[in-house]
Amino acid sequence: PPLNEEIGEGYYLMSFEHEISENDKIARFLNRATFGATRAEIDNFPTSKLTTQSAAQWIQSQIDEPSTSHRAWFRKRLNARSTRPDIKFIPDHPCHIGSRWRRYTFSKKDGHQWWNTEGRTIRVSGDGPYVITFAGHARTTVETFPWKNEFPKITIDPSTEYSIACWDFPEEWIGGTWYMRAGPGMYCRPVLNPPIYFDTNTTQLANPVVPLPAVGSGGLEVIDQQKNESSGQEFILLNGLDHDICTQLPDIMYEEDPPVFG
Repeated sequence: PPLNEEIGEGYYLMSFEHEISENDKIARFLNRATFGATRAEIDNFPTSKLTTQSAAQWIQSQIDEPSTSHRAWFRKRLNARSTRPDIKFIPDHPCHIGSRWRRYTFSKKDGHQWWNTEGRTIRVSGDGPYVITFAGHARTTVETFPWKNEFPKITIDPSTEYSIACWDFPEEWIGGTWYMRAGPGMYCRPVLNPPIYFDTNTTQLANPVVPLPAVGSGGLEVIDQQKNESSGQEFILLNGLDHDICTQLPDIMYEEDPPVFG
Protein backbone atom coordinates (compact mmCIF):
# COMPACT_ATOMS: atom_id res chain seq x y z
CA PRO A 1 0.00 0.00 0.00
CA PRO A 2 1.14 3.61 -0.49
CA LEU A 3 2.96 5.19 2.43
CA ASN A 4 1.99 8.38 4.18
CA GLU A 5 5.33 10.11 4.53
CA GLU A 6 3.78 13.01 6.43
CA ILE A 7 3.28 10.80 9.46
CA GLY A 8 6.54 8.94 8.98
CA GLU A 9 5.27 5.60 7.58
CA GLY A 10 7.88 3.26 6.10
CA TYR A 11 8.87 -0.34 5.34
CA TYR A 12 11.39 -2.43 7.24
CA LEU A 13 13.13 -5.36 5.57
CA MET A 14 14.18 -8.08 8.03
CA SER A 15 16.16 -11.25 7.29
CA PHE A 16 17.01 -14.31 9.35
CA GLU A 17 19.63 -16.97 9.08
CA HIS A 18 18.80 -20.57 10.03
CA GLU A 19 21.24 -23.46 10.18
CA ILE A 20 20.40 -27.14 10.70
CA SER A 21 22.82 -29.98 11.35
CA GLU A 22 23.94 -32.39 8.65
CA ASN A 23 22.04 -35.16 10.43
CA ASP A 24 18.87 -33.06 10.29
CA LYS A 25 19.41 -32.45 6.56
CA ILE A 26 19.78 -36.18 5.96
CA ALA A 27 16.69 -36.90 8.11
CA ARG A 28 14.66 -34.30 6.18
CA PHE A 29 15.71 -35.85 2.85
CA LEU A 30 14.89 -39.39 4.00
CA ASN A 31 11.52 -38.33 5.42
CA ARG A 32 10.61 -36.98 1.99
CA ALA A 33 11.96 -40.01 0.10
CA THR A 34 10.59 -42.80 2.33
CA PHE A 35 7.67 -43.56 4.62
CA GLY A 36 9.73 -42.12 7.48
CA ALA A 37 13.39 -42.30 8.39
CA THR A 38 14.68 -44.44 11.23
CA ARG A 39 17.76 -43.63 13.31
CA ALA A 40 19.59 -46.56 11.69
CA GLU A 41 18.86 -45.23 8.18
CA ILE A 42 20.16 -41.79 9.12
CA ASP A 43 23.32 -43.24 10.66
CA ASN A 44 23.92 -45.49 7.63
CA PHE A 45 23.51 -42.77 5.01
CA PRO A 46 26.33 -43.08 2.41
CA THR A 47 28.04 -39.84 3.47
CA SER A 48 28.11 -37.69 6.58
CA LYS A 49 26.94 -34.66 4.55
CA LEU A 50 23.91 -34.40 2.27
CA THR A 51 24.97 -33.40 -1.21
CA THR A 52 23.46 -33.81 -4.66
CA GLN A 53 25.85 -36.68 -5.29
CA SER A 54 25.12 -38.49 -2.00
CA ALA A 55 21.36 -38.10 -2.51
CA ALA A 56 21.67 -39.55 -6.03
CA GLN A 57 23.83 -42.39 -4.67
CA TRP A 58 21.20 -43.25 -2.04
CA ILE A 59 18.34 -43.17 -4.60
CA GLN A 60 20.30 -45.45 -6.93
CA SER A 61 20.91 -47.90 -4.06
CA GLN A 62 17.14 -48.10 -3.48
CA ILE A 63 16.52 -48.75 -7.17
CA ASP A 64 19.05 -51.58 -7.05
CA GLU A 65 17.30 -53.29 -4.12
CA PRO A 66 15.37 -56.52 -4.99
CA SER A 67 11.72 -55.73 -5.67
CA THR A 68 9.14 -56.64 -3.04
CA SER A 69 5.37 -56.93 -3.12
CA HIS A 70 2.99 -55.27 -0.69
CA ARG A 71 0.36 -57.80 -1.78
CA ALA A 72 2.60 -60.77 -0.95
CA TRP A 73 3.46 -59.26 2.45
CA PHE A 74 -0.24 -58.63 3.13
CA ARG A 75 -1.39 -62.09 2.08
CA LYS A 76 1.32 -63.87 4.07
CA ARG A 77 0.21 -62.20 7.28
CA LEU A 78 -3.53 -61.88 6.85
CA ASN A 79 -4.70 -64.67 4.49
CA ALA A 80 -8.18 -63.20 4.35
CA ARG A 81 -10.92 -65.61 3.28
CA SER A 82 -13.61 -64.60 0.83
CA THR A 83 -17.03 -66.07 1.62
CA ARG A 84 -17.37 -67.19 -2.03
CA PRO A 85 -15.26 -67.46 -5.19
CA ASP A 86 -15.56 -64.66 -7.72
CA ILE A 87 -13.46 -63.07 -10.44
CA LYS A 88 -11.04 -61.54 -7.92
CA PHE A 89 -10.91 -64.23 -5.21
CA ILE A 90 -10.47 -67.86 -6.30
CA PRO A 91 -9.37 -70.54 -3.82
CA ASP A 92 -5.88 -71.93 -4.25
CA HIS A 93 -4.94 -75.61 -4.36
CA PRO A 94 -5.80 -77.41 -1.06
CA CYS A 95 -2.26 -78.81 -0.80
CA HIS A 96 -0.54 -75.44 -1.18
CA ILE A 97 0.88 -73.34 1.63
CA GLY A 98 -1.78 -71.04 3.07
CA SER A 99 -4.80 -73.27 2.41
CA ARG A 100 -7.41 -73.05 5.14
CA TRP A 101 -9.28 -75.89 6.83
CA ARG A 102 -12.19 -75.99 9.27
CA ARG A 103 -13.89 -78.39 11.69
CA TYR A 104 -17.49 -77.15 11.28
CA THR A 105 -19.70 -78.41 8.43
CA PHE A 106 -21.41 -75.35 6.97
CA SER A 107 -19.80 -71.99 6.20
CA LYS A 108 -21.11 -68.60 5.15
CA LYS A 109 -20.20 -69.51 1.59
CA ASP A 110 -22.86 -72.25 1.67
CA GLY A 111 -25.54 -69.73 2.61
CA HIS A 112 -24.62 -66.77 0.41
CA GLN A 113 -27.27 -67.73 -2.20
CA TRP A 114 -30.01 -68.98 0.11
CA TRP A 115 -32.66 -67.57 -2.27
CA ASN A 116 -31.32 -69.77 -5.11
CA THR A 117 -31.71 -73.45 -4.19
CA GLU A 118 -31.04 -74.88 -7.66
CA GLY A 119 -28.26 -77.44 -7.24
CA ARG A 120 -27.69 -76.31 -3.65
CA THR A 121 -30.12 -78.49 -1.71
CA ILE A 122 -29.57 -80.52 1.45
CA ARG A 123 -30.50 -84.17 1.78
CA VAL A 124 -30.41 -86.29 4.92
CA SER A 125 -30.15 -90.07 4.54
CA GLY A 126 -30.15 -92.89 7.08
CA ASP A 127 -32.04 -93.38 10.32
CA GLY A 128 -29.17 -92.75 12.73
CA PRO A 129 -26.43 -92.11 12.02
CA TYR A 130 -27.50 -89.62 9.36
CA VAL A 131 -25.40 -88.58 6.36
CA ILE A 132 -25.93 -84.90 5.50
CA THR A 133 -25.22 -83.93 1.90
CA PHE A 134 -25.14 -80.46 0.35
CA ALA A 135 -25.20 -79.80 -3.40
CA GLY A 136 -24.90 -83.55 -3.99
CA HIS A 137 -21.76 -84.02 -1.85
CA ALA A 138 -21.55 -85.63 1.58
CA ARG A 139 -20.58 -83.10 4.25
CA THR A 140 -20.74 -84.96 7.57
CA THR A 141 -22.30 -87.78 9.58
CA VAL A 142 -24.30 -87.22 12.80
CA GLU A 143 -25.68 -89.73 15.29
CA THR A 144 -28.78 -87.61 15.90
CA PHE A 145 -29.95 -84.74 13.77
CA PRO A 146 -28.70 -81.51 15.44
CA TRP A 147 -31.93 -79.58 15.91
CA LYS A 148 -31.79 -76.51 18.09
CA ASN A 149 -34.07 -77.20 21.05
CA GLU A 150 -36.02 -73.98 21.15
CA PHE A 151 -38.29 -74.90 18.20
CA PRO A 152 -40.41 -78.00 17.51
CA LYS A 153 -38.57 -80.63 15.49
CA ILE A 154 -39.79 -82.06 12.20
CA THR A 155 -39.46 -85.62 10.93
CA ILE A 156 -36.50 -86.02 8.58
CA ASP A 157 -37.56 -87.43 5.21
CA PRO A 158 -34.74 -88.81 2.98
CA SER A 159 -36.80 -88.00 -0.13
CA THR A 160 -37.20 -84.32 0.80
CA GLU A 161 -34.86 -81.63 -0.49
CA TYR A 162 -34.04 -79.10 2.21
CA SER A 163 -32.20 -75.82 1.85
CA ILE A 164 -30.18 -73.34 3.87
CA ALA A 165 -32.80 -70.72 4.29
CA CYS A 166 -34.08 -67.42 5.50
CA TRP A 167 -32.30 -64.38 6.72
CA ASP A 168 -28.90 -65.34 8.01
CA PHE A 169 -25.68 -67.10 7.07
CA PRO A 170 -24.56 -70.18 9.00
CA GLU A 171 -22.57 -69.29 12.12
CA GLU A 172 -19.05 -70.55 11.52
CA TRP A 173 -18.34 -72.68 14.55
CA ILE A 174 -19.44 -76.05 15.90
CA GLY A 175 -22.79 -75.48 17.57
CA GLY A 176 -23.43 -72.27 15.61
CA THR A 177 -26.93 -71.75 14.26
CA TRP A 178 -28.14 -72.11 10.68
CA TYR A 179 -31.69 -72.41 9.37
CA MET A 180 -33.13 -75.22 7.27
CA ARG A 181 -36.33 -75.13 5.24
CA ALA A 182 -38.20 -78.02 3.61
CA GLY A 183 -39.62 -75.98 0.72
CA PRO A 184 -41.29 -72.70 -0.30
CA GLY A 185 -43.70 -71.46 2.34
CA MET A 186 -42.35 -73.85 4.94
CA TYR A 187 -41.10 -72.67 8.30
CA CYS A 188 -37.37 -72.27 8.80
CA ARG A 189 -36.06 -74.51 11.57
CA PRO A 190 -32.88 -73.65 13.52
CA VAL A 191 -30.18 -76.31 13.35
CA LEU A 192 -26.79 -76.53 15.08
CA ASN A 193 -23.72 -76.50 12.84
CA PRO A 194 -22.26 -80.01 13.34
CA PRO A 195 -18.58 -81.00 13.28
CA ILE A 196 -17.21 -82.70 10.18
CA TYR A 197 -17.12 -86.43 10.90
CA PHE A 198 -17.24 -89.67 8.89
CA ASP A 199 -17.26 -93.17 10.34
CA THR A 200 -15.97 -96.30 8.62
CA ASN A 201 -19.30 -96.84 6.85
CA THR A 202 -19.40 -93.43 5.23
CA THR A 203 -15.73 -92.59 4.65
CA GLN A 204 -16.07 -93.50 0.98
CA LEU A 205 -18.59 -90.67 0.63
CA ALA A 206 -16.03 -88.13 1.77
CA ASN A 207 -13.54 -88.44 -1.10
CA PRO A 208 -11.15 -86.84 -1.71
CA VAL A 209 -9.39 -87.00 1.67
CA VAL A 210 -6.02 -85.27 2.05
CA PRO A 211 -3.68 -86.57 4.81
CA LEU A 212 -3.00 -83.46 6.89
CA PRO A 213 -0.23 -83.07 9.47
CA ALA A 214 -1.21 -83.01 13.13
CA VAL A 215 -2.40 -79.67 14.49
CA GLY A 216 0.43 -77.95 16.32
CA SER A 217 3.13 -79.93 14.55
CA GLY A 218 4.38 -76.89 12.66
CA GLY A 219 2.65 -77.98 9.45
CA LEU A 220 -0.96 -77.19 10.40
CA GLU A 221 -1.72 -74.50 12.95
CA VAL A 222 -4.80 -72.90 14.49
CA ILE A 223 -5.53 -69.54 12.90
CA ASP A 224 -4.86 -66.88 15.52
CA GLN A 225 -7.29 -64.34 14.13
CA GLN A 226 -8.64 -61.41 16.09
CA LYS A 227 -12.40 -61.62 16.55
CA ASN A 228 -12.40 -65.14 15.10
CA GLU A 229 -15.60 -66.63 16.47
CA SER A 230 -14.74 -70.17 15.37
CA SER A 231 -12.81 -70.63 18.65
CA GLY A 232 -9.86 -72.54 17.27
CA GLN A 233 -11.86 -74.48 14.66
CA GLU A 234 -10.08 -72.97 11.63
CA PHE A 235 -6.56 -73.93 10.57
CA ILE A 236 -3.89 -72.85 8.10
CA LEU A 237 -1.43 -75.08 6.27
CA LEU A 238 2.11 -73.78 6.81
CA ASN A 239 3.92 -76.33 4.65
CA GLY A 240 2.88 -77.57 1.23
CA LEU A 241 1.82 -81.21 0.90
CA ASP A 242 3.46 -83.67 -1.47
CA HIS A 243 1.02 -86.56 -1.65
CA ASP A 244 -0.32 -88.62 -4.52
CA ILE A 245 -3.87 -87.36 -3.96
CA CYS A 246 -2.72 -83.74 -4.36
CA THR A 247 -1.98 -84.37 -8.03
CA GLN A 248 -5.55 -85.60 -8.52
CA LEU A 249 -7.10 -82.33 -7.33
CA PRO A 250 -7.73 -79.40 -9.70
CA ASP A 251 -5.41 -76.39 -9.45
CA ILE A 252 -8.40 -74.11 -8.78
CA MET A 253 -11.39 -75.18 -6.69
CA TYR A 254 -14.86 -73.93 -7.63
CA GLU A 255 -18.11 -74.08 -5.69
CA GLU A 256 -19.53 -76.92 -7.77
CA ASP A 257 -16.44 -79.10 -7.15
CA PRO A 258 -16.60 -81.82 -4.48
CA PRO A 259 -15.41 -80.62 -1.07
CA VAL A 260 -11.93 -81.69 -0.02
CA PHE A 261 -11.58 -83.28 3.42
CA GLY A 262 -8.49 -83.76 5.54
